[in-house]
Amino acid sequence: MYDILRCVPAIETIAKGALGGNLDDKAFPYLDDAREAKEKGVAKWHQDRNEDEGRVIIAILGGITHYEICSLQNLDRAAGTQRLVIGSTQVVNARDYVNTMVAECYPDEVKKGSKKKLLT
Repeated sequence: MYDILRCVPAIETIAKGALGGNLDDKAFPYLDDAREAKEKGVAKWHQDRNEDEGRVIIAILGGITHYEICSLQNLDRAAGTQRLVIGSTQVVNARDYVNTMVAECYPDEVKKGSKKKLLT
């Protein structure tokens, strides 16, 4: 089903780069620390594992959509690994998004309880 969709979430592109190890060092400077740690050796708790690479933790502040979660899971499944760990402050759906936009565009009316209707 998801093969026919044209939209590719930006987080999927970033995750592909993280899994492939080819993200820009200037845009993602924290990866240098991970590469240095890998050169020095892995922690004792990690030595028992048969994985060549560590996990990629993706943390989204402000919310992630169901489609983004699904695309990341499909990416991980297609790679044949289970290296992605996905976390977020909340899962955003269309209703939440529209309500947030209405509240941002009309803050005074929403506070007063005007007739501008939020989705319920």
